[in-house]
Amino acid sequence: MANKVKKIVGTKNVERISATTKYRMSAEVAIKYFKNPQTAVFASAESFPDALAGGPLAIKLGAPLLLVNNSRSDFYPVKTYARIYGVKKAYILGGPTLVEDLTVKTILVN
Repeated sequence: MANKVKKIVGTKNVERISATTKYRMSAEVAIKYFKNPQTAVFASAESFPDALAGGPLAIKLGAPLLLVNNSRSDFYPVKTYARIYGVKKAYILGGPTLVEDLTVKTILVN
């Protein structure tokens, strides 16, 4: 698909970012484009309207939009990113059943 896009837009400035899960994908995008964030926007990967609505907020804040759920194994890539890149402040999109306070606390506490 990337080659087809390159052909259509007439440029080689097309890059594919891939990952094995949507959680890892959000962390990979953050690694690529947000090297020194103090803030991150968290949204449940199970509720796409929250993540979709959070895009403009993340842009305004200059922050990555990280997808999470309440399973420790799923949010591990996001926790690793937050620890390595020093995320200290979080905006949480969605209610506490989708993104539990404990989940965010676990991600942000080193």
